[in-house]
Amino acid sequence: MSRPACARCQRPLSLCLCALIPALASRTRVLLLQHPSERRHPLNTARLAALGLDNAQLEIGETFPDLPLWLADHDAWLLFPGPEAVTVDLLPPAAVTKAPRLLVIPDGTWRKARLLLHANPLLAAFYPTLNPLLTDFNIAMANVRLSIDLWLEACGQPQPANGVIGQATVQGALNIIQTADGQFADLRRRLNELIPPEVELGPDECLFTFQEQFDVLKIITIGQLVLDSFDQRKTATG
Repeated sequence: MSRPACARCQRPLSLCLCALIPALASRTRVLLLQHPSERRHPLNTARLAALGLDNAQLEIGETFPDLPLWLADHDAWLLFPGPEAVTVDLLPPAAVTKAPRLLVIPDGTWRKARLLLHANPLLAAFYPTLNPLLTDFNIAMANVRLSIDLWLEACGQPQPANGVIGQATVQGALNIIQTADGQFADLRRRLNELIPPEVELGPDECLFTFQEQFDVLKIITIGQLVLDSFDQRKTATG
């Protein structure tokens, strides 16, 4: 039987922290996007932060359909590390911005926070590293499609008894495939750089998705027996 909990801080009544939570004024609005797995965490610092700031909003989920409304008419910034991230001291003063400043904070482990970005494409607009990756991926895919079209063009031509028609076309397709291969290799390298070392996918791990939920799981081979335990925070093992 679970212990009675405080409805406000959600801590057990014997450990209620409400009397210690301050009421802090903040010119910058704070939007906390909490992964569901963090909701039952014993500390749940995101909830405590939302209770202590009078200009804060806590939302729990993996996808946030109302995110465009929350970001509208704000000078929004995403708190997340990356190669093109800037330090707070380099931001323009909030007093000179035309729109009120909004700080968006994904709450979870590094792995869960990255999955929140993956599940909410609008956040990527505030994470500029992802946009060039998307553009370069589309270019590489266009090269793959072009090479396939060239192959089909060469294969569709009747071949004479002596010689080969379309040799230059085939060579062009091979050159384009080689270019696309280099582009994908560069994309893989840049994507790997975005994964913090503690959540790198190992040779026996994979990214698992199911019903808009995401997790990194161990790869289980056919016939392998795995014994594990489950709770509200851990719902899958491989």
